[in-house]
Amino acid sequence: MNSEQKVRHLILSFLKRLLLSLLVLSPILLYLGSSMIIEAQSPLQKNPWVHWNGIDPHTEAYISWETESKVDSTVEYGFEKENLYLSKEFSAQTFMHRVKLEGLPANKKIFYRAKSSEGRYISPIQSFKTAPETQPDYFKPFNVTFISDTQQLWGTGHFDTITKAIDEYVDTEFLGIAGDVGQTEDDQDTWNFFWKHANKVSDTLPIITVPGNHDDPDNNESLYLKYFGNTTNQMDCYYAFNWSNVQFTMMEIANMGDRNPYEAEDNLRAYTWLNETLKKGLKQKYRVLVFHRQIFSSLGNDETLLKYLKPIIEEYNVSLTLYGHKHGYERFYSEGFNYICLGGGGGLQNSYMKPQKITQSAAMGASFTKLFFDSESITIKTLSPSYDIIDQIRLNYENGMMRPETITPYGNESPEVAF
Repeated sequence: MNSEQKVRHLILSFLKRLLLSLLVLSPILLYLGSSMIIEAQSPLQKNPWVHWNGIDPHTEAYISWETESKVDSTVEYGFEKENLYLSKEFSAQTFMHRVKLEGLPANKKIFYRAKSSEGRYISPIQSFKTAPETQPDYFKPFNVTFISDTQQLWGTGHFDTITKAIDEYVDTEFLGIAGDVGQTEDDQDTWNFFWKHANKVSDTLPIITVPGNHDDPDNNESLYLKYFGNTTNQMDCYYAFNWSNVQFTMMEIANMGDRNPYEAEDNLRAYTWLNETLKKGLKQKYRVLVFHRQIFSSLGNDETLLKYLKPIIEEYNVSLTLYGHKHGYERFYSEGFNYICLGGGGGLQNSYMKPQKITQSAAMGASFTKLFFDSESITIKTLSPSYDIIDQIRLNYENGMMRPETITPYGNESPEVAF
């Protein structure tokens, strides 16, 4: 074979391998392409959702929604679905709407509808519950649902199956998301896709969030800020609220997670606020801390958070710490304190896990976690979208600490009998 024939042979061999590779990859490319098209076709208009970033959920709530054209804003509300006799109106024409309801009664179901004048927009009638008052001698049992990392890469992921499962489940008070709500902070298509699925549950569940690194609240164009807003001031996205005798502290630890809290003004401000807030929370029976970047993970601990945040968790006796960032479910018990990574909420999953000595449970795949609070314990139940029990544990309140006790059996349960 001469040199010219060798070159021809190499070219033909390369082309054959390229063609074979394209044939092998074509189903994947077709899937990704169709997923991206579906994502791009998600509607801009969004039904209302309830949130309370930085306000008091006993008596206040934000109602937010988005329309395809500029219209004015009205929220009609009341305590019976057939009698929405109260209203709050704004005449300004806008695409993005946010109305703050105030003076609401605690521990009450509120029905509401968003609309504009002249019938240009009207939402379905939706509902939410206000927080029950804290009573020193009485603990009102309740449950909430938490997930993290709901972002969809190129329209792929499982957030749709998660929201469908949560929507079919029996009552829960609100849905918490521990960051990375969207895949790209300034890409409208990815956020439209998020709301396409989140609207399945937002008709009855407030959505309570903290930003993750993919939400990047440091970017002024961040759509996280558009949909959830700032909280304590124009620069920060952290806040706290009480529900019954539980303090929920929603902390912004996203891009700042791997930095010394004392090397920058915004970090110092955040850690100062966290110390002050958790100190106030010592009056509550339980304290739940929620942020995004992992402190423990089978894929690597965050040494900065271990150095600066873990001592704060221990000083103020945080009952349960929730976070995401790493895409998988893991529960840890370290030196008397409980930590959970909730990374099964929507994004593509980690390909492997390497448990640590402090790991008590670990699983890859889609999941959501329900927390049941009563005066004696916090029960944690993590489920797949088909209601397989991935993890089930009870944290018993003993001398101010939370001791884990495994609950058996595992298996599958119907959402109608899950409580």
